Order: sequence, then C-alpha cells, then structure tokens
Amino acid sequence: MIIVHYGEESQLMSCMKSLATSSEVLLQLQVIYHGPSKKPSDLLLSFSRSLEKEPAILNVDLHVPKVNKGFAAGLNFGVEFALKNQRVDYFFFMNPDVWLEGEMLKFLVDQIQGNPKAFAAGPVLVEVASDIEFETLGEFQELEIDQGRDLRVWNAGSEINWPDGNGTSWANGEPLSPYLKTHPSPQEVGYLAGCAILMPVSVAKEIFPLSEDYFLYYEDAELGELIRQAGGKSLVFPHPQHLAYHRSGSSTSEKPEARRYYQTRSRIVFSKRWAPKGWKPKFKRWMFSLKRWLGGGSGREGVLHAYTKKLHYWDSW
Repeated sequence: MIIVHYGEESQLMSCMKSLATSSEVLLQLQVIYHGPSKKPSDLLLSFSRSLEKEPAILNVDLHVPKVNKGFAAGLNFGVEFALKNQRVDYFFFMNPDVWLEGEMLKFLVDQIQGNPKAFAAGPVLVEVASDIEFETLGEFQELEIDQGRDLRVWNAGSEINWPDGNGTSWANGEPLSPYLKTHPSPQEVGYLAGCAILMPVSVAKEIFPLSEDYFLYYEDAELGELIRQAGGKSLVFPHPQHLAYHRSGSSTSEKPEARRYYQTRSRIVFSKRWAPKGWKPKFKRWMFSLKRWLGGGSGREGVLHAYTKKLHYWDSW
C-alpha cells in the first residue's frame, strides 16, 4: 500500500483509518510524505504508531524525501523500497483524498487472481464534495440521503481522446445506483485513476520505474499505456459493496497557476510520447501548445518546459 501525500494531514489520517477496516487482507503501508510541512507532525507520527496495533496493519513506514519530485517519483520510491525490504503480493497505489469501503481490496484481489491479463484493477470511485464533513462512510451516505442527494460516480475508468490528447473520466457525475445496475460486469478501460490502483507485484516489476517526467497529471495515463504495451489490461470492477470514495478538489486547488502549469506540461509530454501516428495528433498538440502559449502565465511556462525538458518543481511555486 503506497500513499503519496501532499496536503492536509487530517485527510491523510482519515484515509489511513479507512484501511484498518479490512479484515481479510494484511497491509504494509508506506506514506511518501511530500509536505507541505518539512516533516510529519507529532500527531501524524503518533497516529501511525497506533495504527500498527490494528489487526490489518502490519507496519506503517513514513518516508520524507529531501525533495518533492512528484507523484510518479513517489510511487517509484515506494515500489523500490517494498521490493527490497518487504514481502508483498500486490501493490495498491492510493491518494490521501480516497477512502476505501469494507473488503474492497480483498474483492479486487479475488477478481484478478487467475487472470494473467489483468495487470491493474480499480473500483468505481464515488464523488464526495469537499465541504461535507463526516467520520465514517456510512455517515456520509446517510448525510447524502438526508439532503436528498444521489451518490454520484467520480470515476469508473478513463480514456485518452485522440487526436486531442486530453483525458476523459468515464461516468463522471452519473448517479451511482443506475450506473451500477447497467454495468454489472468488469469494464476494460484505457487507464485507471491514479488514486486507487491494485497491481500484482509481478506486473510492477515489469512496468516500474515510471517516467518521472510527470510531476503531476498523466502519470496514470502513461501507466495505462505501459500496461497495454506489455499485453495487459486495466479493469474496473463495479460493485455496490466494494467502492472507494474520492473527495472533490485536489492538492493543487489553492494553486491554480501550478495546476495549469503541470496539466499543460504533462499533456504535451504525454502526447509527444504516446500519440498515434499521423498529422492530426501533431496538429492538435501544436494548437493546444499555441493556445496555452498565447494565454501567458504558467500555461506558457508549461509549454516551454514541455519542449525544453525542464521542470518547475512544486515547492518553488
């Protein structure tokens, strides 16, 4: 279990707490701590030690890199550490703004065991508004029902739209119950949202390390391309009792200039590397680059750095 963290520690601890509900899967938890503080708080350290007393949690390792080199670099560090120091059968890559329900991990493991083409598996992700406060997932569901709101899908897999090169999140915003009824079987997708991915260790050994050209955004799309290139599949397994919950908003929500920079840079880098042959993807990439360049600001810098292979690191914003 690898969580690459940047943001509020309270959100991270809620995420970690949801892992303790598992009773059938033993977890070795790694947190790659990217800040914003230079080191974890005493509260987080104490919480991590207490979590190791839970039956499902074998150990919790908090890693604090000297430099925040982004999401892909954090995953690379966690995978390398686990392969050298731990005995693991599966990796689960997770963001701190996600909570798991019940035995979702065991469910995913059961689904892909015996399927050599299942290189990565993920759940349907349910949307949680950033302003809703709750202690448990059951409480969240009750709040939504009391307010007359339907639970909605945040992500049920993703796909890159060519020739444009932008990503689309499947079923985003659709009411959850009708979606689950009309999609009872596994769905093969272009790539899984990077915030909740199960992967056998044998596949990770083949795929990793990931390119660290992506500080943020599109690293999950590249993972999907690498899986496809290796002959595997990325699968989403819809099930009403085995969901994950994603809180809306991101670690870049308060830094729109950083979000625009990384989205611009990563989209161009991804398109240059993975676009189908032909003039249309190249034309669309250049038009996107021109639009962002003319827009100025961090978008222009993103274009410049995509083509000059430079990177503006997060902590310098």
